[in-house]
Amino acid sequence: RMTGIVHRDAASSLRTLRIDDATAITAGVWSSCALHNDGNISCWGTNQYGQLGDGTGGTFHAHSPVPVKVKGIEDATAITTGGAIDSYSCALHQTGTISCWGRNRFGQLGNGTGGNEGDMSLVPVEVQGIEDATAISAGFGHSCALHQNGTISCWGINEYGQLGDGSDEGSSVPVGVVGIDDATAISAGDFHTCALHRNGTISCWGDSGEGQLGNGIDSDLATHISVPVEVVNIDDATAISANWGHSCALHQNGTISCWGPNSLGQLGNGTGGNEGDMSSVPVKVVNMDNATAISTSGTNSCALHQNGTISCWGTNYRGALGDGTYVSSFVPRFVVGFGG
Repeated sequence: RMTGIVHRDAASSLRTLRIDDATAITAGVWSSCALHNDGNISCWGTNQYGQLGDGTGGTFHAHSPVPVKVKGIEDATAITTGGAIDSYSCALHQTGTISCWGRNRFGQLGNGTGGNEGDMSLVPVEVQGIEDATAISAGFGHSCALHQNGTISCWGINEYGQLGDGSDEGSSVPVGVVGIDDATAISAGDFHTCALHRNGTISCWGDSGEGQLGNGIDSDLATHISVPVEVVNIDDATAISANWGHSCALHQNGTISCWGPNSLGQLGNGTGGNEGDMSSVPVKVVNMDNATAISTSGTNSCALHQNGTISCWGTNYRGALGDGTYVSSFVPRFVVGFGG
């Protein structure tokens, strides 16, 4: 349920909505969404391209500072938000189908439409041809679904081969990723995508200009690879998180490895900080041996620890690391109030 709470000060009277039944959240650059325990979804923030999914918006100044209900979704089990200025969201339904809403200039809504500058949908539309999805992940302008049988389908922009179908052609409907039939998790970055396999290995595909694929190849040899390649030296991963350029894997023993660009110290191994710094193979995050979850953003990463503490590393612009400073860190630093 959603409970209204009134806050007053000398200047104004503001009404906000509190969400107290959320089971999952997803944050984009300009909007965020929450999954409720009854399968409904609420979103808030900018609504220039219909990111809130309530049937309103579609103009430059459209927004909502409080949550609004997404139309027509009552059985969602997962949500994901992708893009920056191309923001959109997708929901996984109990039936295994997927619905998406928001901007659609790359066909990232997956319903067979889109591909033009102003294309969008103010309400959820169903992704074509998917009835057995178990997980979803959205990137900059492409999305991917994990199927019950371990295969993966992706749709949207494909300039760097991030759809994994062996081509560079975008698709407004799902296409199958080549050679994967044992995936257990999927994570879509901005221009690359990674999958976790049942045996603990990881494969990635798409942009490789800064070592994003983790297979030892950088831009000197290939700018992108449109089919999955195996990340080297990982055979015990339990989770994967990909974002703008770098990716990180959580290992069974609670350690974390990351690879890709490192100009802002986002790999967490104590190096980096210079333009062009990167690693095309996984490197271990220092002082990390009890992590239970990992999440990457464009320029930093955070880990949840067994004891409930959180540590983050990378750029600290506007206090993104939560350590009480604005100083970037190439090694993990504890978030204030969560330990350390």
